[in-house]
Formats: sequence, structure tokens, C-alpha cells
Amino acid sequence: MDIKLQLSNTMCNIEDYLDENNKELVSFIRAKNVLINFVPHGEDCYAQQSQKGGNGIITGATIYYYNKEPLSQAKIAHELLHVKADIMLGDNTIMVQIARESPILSCIFREDFCVHILNVTQHIAMAPYLEDMGWFPNDYFETEDLKGLESEFKDFMKNGLKEGKLKNLKNISNYLNYLFTFMFFPGNKFKSELIQLKKVDYVLFHRVKELYKAFNDISLEEDNTDFIQTEYRRFIEGVKNWIDDNKIELPLFPH
Repeated sequence: MDIKLQLSNTMCNIEDYLDENNKELVSFIRAKNVLINFVPHGEDCYAQQSQKGGNGIITGATIYYYNKEPLSQAKIAHELLHVKADIMLGDNTIMVQIARESPILSCIFREDFCVHILNVTQHIAMAPYLEDMGWFPNDYFETEDLKGLESEFKDFMKNGLKEGKLKNLKNISNYLNYLFTFMFFPGNKFKSELIQLKKVDYVLFHRVKELYKAFNDISLEEDNTDFIQTEYRRFIEGVKNWIDDNKIELPLFPH
């Protein structure tokens, strides 16, 4: 249940207003020696930013919440579970490292895209917890982010692909971006789009599907860092093999 806060009072302690599920998440995070802070901001959205050491291990996190009433317990839970996922699953550093070793992979798996992949893959491991709390995707996702996505996808399928094939790095990047966004969105909201993407390239679709299955089968109650790092490595190496098999090359004058 969302509750109203006296947010005009700058001395308000946001943690006093968290529901029991969110208080338990905060306790779990702090028990792992991870610092956590809540910071209000004027933007109509919720977000979290993890602080990590040189080894990629999370040391702290900041949860940004909309400083207008009511406070969304669902969106707070979403951000706290991202922190828990960072603790129990690690990040995708190994995928980033392997991508940097290949000029082609580094063009596809840019830093912002790797951050997006980490974000959406965690959603699958988080979804059962949010469901147990009584939340649905519309409760905890920033729905503004999805506006226009379907129309952009239709344009990509109609005008972006040449002869329905992935022939250049831009198309491959867009294809993977849509694939991760749609496949890792909880529920079947994008079932139709996924059917279309599967027809474009079954092998590349299957590579992402394998990563989906890995995250769908794990729990956030155990340290699954090594397992997830192995799956990220398997995924990026599978994409590299696909690129080699399809003889994808860098353009002479990459943009």
C-alpha cells in the first residue's frame, strides 16, 4: 500500500515509512556490510545507484525517491531488490571485459548497453519477490520509459532491417536491445514482439534466451555470483561465435 508522507518536513526519516517487506530488505542489505541511503529528488521517478569497489563488489547504494506524496512502496522494493541482486549475483564485469577484447563486440556492447543488460536481467530474478509482496509490473516500473517503445520497434522491423536480416552493427545493436528489453520484462506483455524477433535470427535469439533461463532459475537467497559470471561469459562468447559465423565486419568508417 502506498502511504502519504509529511515530506514537507525535511527532517522526515523515510525509513520510518517503509513497509515491513522493505524494512527487511534494508536489514538484509546492511547485514551484508553494504551502506544504503535514501535521497529525495524532484523528478517523478525512482532510481538506485550502486557504489562498487575496483573488484566490482558492491559497497554501498543510494535510493532516489520522488519527494511528493504518496511514497510508492512497490518502487522502493524494486530499487532495494536491485541492490540485493548486486550483492547476491554480482555484476556483468566479465561480459564487459570480453567485449573490450573485440573491436566488433565493443561497438555492440557499449557501456550504456551493458548497464541496461545488467538492469533487465536482474528483473527476472527479482520478479518472484515482487509478486510475493503483491506487486505487479505496472506498480513498480516507470511506465513512462515504455511509451513509444512499441512504435519504435515497429519502425525498426519495417525500415531498420534490410530484407529482414541483421547485416550491420547498428541493426545488431538495435535487435539485441529490443530483445533484452522485451524478453526480460516480467510477464507476457511483449509476446508478439518476441515472436517477430525470433523469426529474424533464431540463433541469436536463443543465445539471449539461455541467459534468460539462467536468471529465471536462480534465487537471491544464495550467493550465485560465480554461476552468473559463467552465464554472462557463455552468452558473450556465443555472440562472438555468431558474429564469426555470419562474417560480420567493422565498417571502414564506423560511426
